[in-house]
Amino acid sequence: MAIRSSLYLAVLLLLSHLIAAWAVYAVAVPMLFAVAMSLPVAASLSYHLARDAWLLLPASWLSLSVEDRVATVVARDGSVLSGQVAGSSVVTPWFVVLRIKPDGKRRPVSRTIFPDALGEEAFRKLCIRLRYD
Repeated sequence: MAIRSSLYLAVLLLLSHLIAAWAVYAVAVPMLFAVAMSLPVAASLSYHLARDAWLLLPASWLSLSVEDRVATVVARDGSVLSGQVAGSSVVTPWFVVLRIKPDGKRRPVSRTIFPDALGEEAFRKLCIRLRYD
């Protein structure tokens, strides 16, 4: 199934990073320190919007298939990631946090997928596969 840009994910990323930036300025620290601490927050927002919400970076996921608890992902740069779906993946009617443990790697890779990134029917099928496979 093809993955598209997600407005829901973009809004969620923006809101969470705005809260983090607000927390930096809410603490009684010198203004220079607050500005310096805001730069990593802005960099994180830019990176995650480009990679996960707008699918602009080479590591962005463009295609996903899940069969028998094995997920295969094709990235924008043409690389293929394949591995077991981790038991810590979260499936809800509103979003999926897909965790894949790549073959030969120690740590899982995670992405949050909203229904607008797949389409309603494809999202429903993904939820069913993740819950019952």
